[in-house]
Amino acid sequence: MNALHPFQFYRHHSGRLYLLLFAVNTKSYDEVKFPTLAVYVGRDQRGFRFWARPIDQFVEKFERTDKTIPNYFDTFYNQLKQSWCRFLMLSNGE
Repeated sequence: MNALHPFQFYRHHSGRLYLLLFAVNTKSYDEVKFPTLAVYVGRDQRGFRFWARPIDQFVEKFERTDKTIPNYFDTFYNQLKQSWCRFLMLSNGE
């Protein structure tokens, strides 16, 4: 399986752009009960929408992209990144 890169942008085969947030349940003891999932976010006319799907499906249907990111993701991405850094600092006792 290809390595996934959290906080990187991926393009769905439909052409839509998504931001991969996390892979969850990566250390699951029961893959049937708790499958490894890709959690990602996209935007449509109603705003940002969050999704999750089995990691194998994500790898099959999405491709990492370094193309120019639309402006509507700028603020969201920066706030998310700041929140994640704060979470890491708090979890490390800083």
